[in-house]
Formats: sequence, structure tokens, C-alpha cells
Amino acid sequence: MKDGLIISTLSILPKKPIARFMGWNARLSLPKPFHRLLIRYFVWKYDINLEECNGDIDDFSSLSDFFIRTLKDGRRPIAMDEHTLISPVDGRVHTFGKIVNGEFKQYDGQMGAVSEMLGRAQDDKSSQRYQDGDFIIIYLSPQDYHRVHSHEGGTLKEIQYQPGQLWPVFPVATKKIDHLFDRNERLVFHLAHPNRNTESVISMIGAFGVGRMTTDWNPVITNNNTPQQDFTINKTIQRGQEIGRFELGSTVVLFFEPNQIAEWKVQSGQKVRLGEGIATFTAQA
Repeated sequence: MKDGLIISTLSILPKKPIARFMGWNARLSLPKPFHRLLIRYFVWKYDINLEECNGDIDDFSSLSDFFIRTLKDGRRPIAMDEHTLISPVDGRVHTFGKIVNGEFKQYDGQMGAVSEMLGRAQDDKSSQRYQDGDFIIIYLSPQDYHRVHSHEGGTLKEIQYQPGQLWPVFPVATKKIDHLFDRNERLVFHLAHPNRNTESVISMIGAFGVGRMTTDWNPVITNNNTPQQDFTINKTIQRGQEIGRFELGSTVVLFFEPNQIAEWKVQSGQKVRLGEGIATFTAQA
């Protein structure tokens, strides 16, 4: 089915109940012959490197369990230079650049709003913090490792659960659907970085078929008819430490305060891996 037709079809369908049903099916424990067949097909279709992950096909209880597989030690070296921003995920760079007047580039001609992403008023302190700062959006395909890690060390101050829509997030959707990333379900992580006296945000964005996102830092389960919730955390977090999981693909969006990013080391469409450097911080940062 063409991407444009998928968007048109989903505009009239109840996306969240369908996503919950898809998630329920992905979590089913099938009889072993069917289970092996399903996961082997998934591995073949998306060219997944089983040599990287812990366990083999028989060690996973469901497709969902396989999707959030862990990696063997050393498979994603973490760049430890404090002046280097690392990728928090395996994925492909979608867009990046400057936040202008509180808006970030979703696609050519389509913008998203920082305040909407955070679920707060434009004049709220947390929204104002990122006015004229920088952003990057990284898309995770079904092929990718689907655990999300911290892009920097510091203090995890707060996690917000923002309920919302579950539009797909492939490029045609980001071109056609206004404010897609700040309308979809999301978990928003607020981090403080005392070494630079600044803060940043990383948002996990849900998508169609990816309504379920989880984190060990709080008990919330997304796409579960739960209202907006804010969780105060205030725990130290290390660079490269896991913060959450997608139970089927999606996207992360990062915000940085002004005068923090000196230079981006990536291009739109570029494949990146967890732990590799994607930008440098300014000297004053």
C-alpha cells in the first residue's frame, strides 16, 4: 500500500485501539514452530544482525520481546568526550538544526512546536528555555535496536507522559501531517547537566503500531487510556545509560538550549548508531 494511501486510510480509522490490538498480538507467546517462523521472517525481512544481540530466536517469548532485545557488551562503544554529543539510539537522522521562535523543522514546510511537545504554555519557563536552541530528530526503523539511552550524563529531573495521537512517522507522514511529533503519544525526559550548567530534553515519540513505550524510571505504560502525568525523578544518570524502550519502532526528538551545539557532525538521511558522536558542544558549554 502506498504511503499516501496509508495516511488517508488512517485518518478515518481509530488508530489507538488498532495499535493496542497490534501490540497485544506482538506480545502473544505462540507455539514454538510458529514463533520461530515469525521471528525468522522478521529477521529476514529487516536484515537484522542476530550476532549483535543477546540470546537466539528460541530465547524470546514473543515478537515484542525480540523487538526490545538487548545487545552484547561492547557492540555500541560510547564516546566519552564530554564535548561530544552522542546518539541516544540506532536510527536515521530525519531533520536537525535551529529552533526558531519556539519551532523546529518537522519536514520542509512543516514545523513542530517546543511548547506543544512539552505540553506547556509558550511562556512557561521550560518552553522558553529552548527558544532559539537546537534540535535533532532520529527515526528508528524496524531493523534497529529499540532501546533508548541517555545522550549525556547528568540528572534525570522529570519524565512527562503526554497522551496523544498515533500517526505513523515515516517521511511521507511527517510531510503531510501538521505537528505530527508534538501531537503523537510521547514520553518526555528532562535532564540537567551541571558540568555545563544547562538542560536538555529527549522525547520518545510513539507511532501507529508503536503505542507502547516503557521506562524503568516510572510505572507508566503509554497508549493505555492514561491521562497526562508528570513524574519527578531527580536521579543521577550516566552517558549511554538506558532510559526507555519502544515496543516496535518510532522516533526520538532532542532539544538543546541556545549556544550549546557548536557543530552538527551528521546529515539528514544519515544512519547513526547508539554512542557515536553526532555533534560537538561549544567551548563555553
